Parts: sequence; C-alpha cells; structure tokens
Amino acid sequence: MKFLLLALGVAALGVFASSSAIARDFVVKPTPLDRMAEKEVDANVQSLSLFLRENPDGELRYWAALALAELGDDEAVPALVEAAFDSDPVVRVGAVSALREFSTDDAMRTIEAAVNDPSILVASAAVTSLAYISNEKSVSGLTTASDREDLDLSVRRQALNSLGQIESPAAMASLLRYRSSTNLELRSEAIVGISRRGGEVGLDELFEVALQEDLSESARTKVTIHIEGIIGERLEPDGAYTQQQLKKNLAEWWRLNTGSTIEYPTRNEEVE
Repeated sequence: MKFLLLALGVAALGVFASSSAIARDFVVKPTPLDRMAEKEVDANVQSLSLFLRENPDGELRYWAALALAELGDDEAVPALVEAAFDSDPVVRVGAVSALREFSTDDAMRTIEAAVNDPSILVASAAVTSLAYISNEKSVSGLTTASDREDLDLSVRRQALNSLGQIESPAAMASLLRYRSSTNLELRSEAIVGISRRGGEVGLDELFEVALQEDLSESARTKVTIHIEGIIGERLEPDGAYTQQQLKKNLAEWWRLNTGSTIEYPTRNEEVE
C-alpha cells in the first residue's frame, strides 16, 4: 500500500526519477522511511513532522510526508494538513497523497479541499487519494473533480470511475448528470458506472456509445469489457481489442442478436 503511494507520487510529478527508477522504487527499497534514514531523520512522528515543517528542500519534504504515511500514526495528521497548504506544490502533492492513509475528518476535509488546488498536479493527487478511499465521504470531492474542466480528461474519468464504485445515492446522482454529456469520454465512464451500480442502462445505450467513432481506445475498450460481462461473451477473443475490428465485432453481435443494425456516426458524417 505504501509502495503504491510512492510510485503514484513520483509518476504524477514526473520530476524525481525516470520511469525505470519509478519501477525500481515500486518493487524494492528505498521506501520513504529509508530515504529519510539516509538523511539521518529518525523514524518517528515528531522527527518527521519537524523535518516536514522546517526543511527547505521541497523534494525531501515530499518524501517526509510519505514517510509519515508509512508510519500510519494519526499524530502525523496536523503536520500533513499544514503541508497540504504549503507554498511548494511538490510538498502539497506529498501531503495530499499521504493523507489518504488516515481516516480522520481533518485528513478527509483537506484532501477534498485540495481538489480545488490551483496546481493541477495537486488536484490530480487529491483525486487519486479520493479514489483510493472510495467511500461516501469521497463523493463530494470526486463530483467536484469530475466538473473541473481544467483537469486532464483522464483525471476526470478517474473521478467518475470511482463514483461508479460507490454505493450512494449522491454518487449515482453525480453519474446521471453525465449520462447525456457531449463529452464522449465522460459520458461513457458515467454510463458504465450507472450500469455497474444497477441503474437502468440498456444494451442499446452501451453499444451506441461504444461505437462512437470519436471515442478513445481506452474508453471503448472499457465499455466493451463491461458489455462482455453482461452478455457473457468475448467480443474480441484474442483480447487485443484492436479498435477497427472491435467496432465491427460490436456491430455484428448487435445485428446477429437483435435482428437490426445499430447506427452510429463517423468522423465524416454530420451529427444532428
């Protein structure tokens, strides 16, 4: 669990290590506590909190925040909450990523507030933390994130995906708002989430969105895998999910099993 924090934070920032180094950190030492030990910082809340508050090096303070998460002591929360509002976005990313390991109200409120952070990196880290927590307390922040248009589309999709895994009327309400979105990526994520939570989504709606020409490969593949789970058949037997072949398979399954064709627009057709 703590290794996931480590890899996620580094990947989000893209400033501390190459992808190969990230892979090494994901599976082996050094852990955040090991990194702090290299700086002769004792592995206790008091020493790490002091380091987090006072050290001038933002990258080291980032690791100190994750080291506090590794300890898992609620006494670390005040220092992490303070760091979540630091002037250095690198420190804020570390703090927001670390706070997800704590179940206190202060930790949750701080993560939710970070969704509105002016730094896209910090806001994205907050969404990842909320997705990791994934309970009813996450709904408000995830809804805010799904609506934040300056966030990367993949982050907004992540927020909707997480809402689709939470059994809550509020989560379902947030998903329903995107059911007819003009943004195909968000619409497809919402429809899968609604269906996953037992909402009334017909196969025709799932097929229709999966066959949209402008839908991304990752979104089409996700909708298709969801459809496969419903119909109990593989639409791409070799698992490659090659996009052109996949669209043909979807359309052919629909024709064979319903006796009708399903119409969908392409890039060269005008959509009314």
